[in-house]
Amino acid sequence: MKARSAAPMRPKSISMWLQKGAMVAAFAVLAATIGGCDVPTVRSIVAAHSPQAAATLTDTAAQAIADRHNADHPTAVLASVHADSLDTSAVTPEMAKAIAWTALVVEQQKQAAALPCHTSKGGARICTTAAQWAALRKCESGGVYTKVQTSGKHRGAYQMDADFWRAYGDGSAPTADKATPASQDAAAYKGFRARGWQPWTCRSAVPGA
Repeated sequence: MKARSAAPMRPKSISMWLQKGAMVAAFAVLAATIGGCDVPTVRSIVAAHSPQAAATLTDTAAQAIADRHNADHPTAVLASVHADSLDTSAVTPEMAKAIAWTALVVEQQKQAAALPCHTSKGGARICTTAAQWAALRKCESGGVYTKVQTSGKHRGAYQMDADFWRAYGDGSAPTADKATPASQDAAAYKGFRARGWQPWTCRSAVPGA
């Protein structure tokens, strides 16, 4: 079953501390996931998951959230959330959770968009899921990216042979098992775009393949 070749603010109360902590956590997730942010975006995120919280969100607070997210150096900004620039009492923990939760969904959507699709000669388009790739790795190598088959021919999480790695790898390592997980994933995805599940005899273990 192998892949073959071809100034931190001091809050005045515990409640404010919880609000500030939740807010910073939400900002941190937002900074890592969502692109440009503005008041309508912040409002739509909150409203979609917490209408009650959205009703208490002022334009000033929403703009402050957007400004901090869009800052050139979000980590530095997040470390110095001051009362004079953001009224933390206007941002409830429920509101912050709604923002963070939606940011997580956005990140999952971005990851899904990065997963490969393959168009067959007949024109059928097949797109993959994270669950399918996890099943393939489990069957091929037990999910171990440094796995080397006893014969030494097939290597890495996707058990790529030398020809497969040469054709689809990024050249960062001599063999797949020596490459990073990200490089192995990219090579497998590139191979799939070109050939579908055909290189892997473990395709029979992939749900929906």
